[in-house]
Amino acid sequence: MGHAPGVDGDPQAVEEEPKLVEVIGEKSKPLHPLVPLAAIAALVAANYVVFRVFDRNYFHWYLDHGAELALGLSLVALAVDLDRDPTLVAAHPSRYSAGWFELVGKTFLYLGDDVLRNPKVGAFDSLFIMLFDLAFAAVALSWMAVVAPLQYVVTLVTGAPARGALASRRIWVERSENAVLLLKKGPVAKMPEGAEEIGFAGRPVTVTSSITAGTLFVVSLLT
Repeated sequence: MGHAPGVDGDPQAVEEEPKLVEVIGEKSKPLHPLVPLAAIAALVAANYVVFRVFDRNYFHWYLDHGAELALGLSLVALAVDLDRDPTLVAAHPSRYSAGWFELVGKTFLYLGDDVLRNPKVGAFDSLFIMLFDLAFAAVALSWMAVVAPLQYVVTLVTGAPARGALASRRIWVERSENAVLLLKKGPVAKMPEGAEEIGFAGRPVTVTSSITAGTLFVVSLLT
């Protein structure tokens, strides 16, 4: 018997079957909301003290740079589709914290286990991937320690429109040659193929980051 054709007609390029690699957090118990809330408050206080050591004000620094940081997050959200994980703008402190830890953790897991250990990745690419990993680690840890704690407080306000849209009925538009149809379904309903979604539910992280950027920009002008 001959080999079944694989990708691009190559009989050797047979696509691998998906397999379960690891289940993360399956047996872990959810934390009481006061635990992550206390951790967020502690990080805010620690950042304030550290900034004062360098004769800077943590809250002023965030106001001065928060709009740029939020716009940067909007670009990242569009580039790597962070909108698939709305916990990044959740009001519940446990879900918010877990969302950011999961994002950073699974990115490290992918880059380390699936990319660097792949024998098909050449030595030249592996070198620059390792450099990227180091840069990503520095940015991720800085964001988690310095930006994310205070941004949680801001997201409680600026994330309200996106959270409201996620909890509401989804509205889609289907266009044909002779008509435009508006469809309304439940919050967890899947969007029909070829339809366009109206509202904030499809881009909760991007929308929230954009609102955050605008809000912080206005506040910075007034202070």
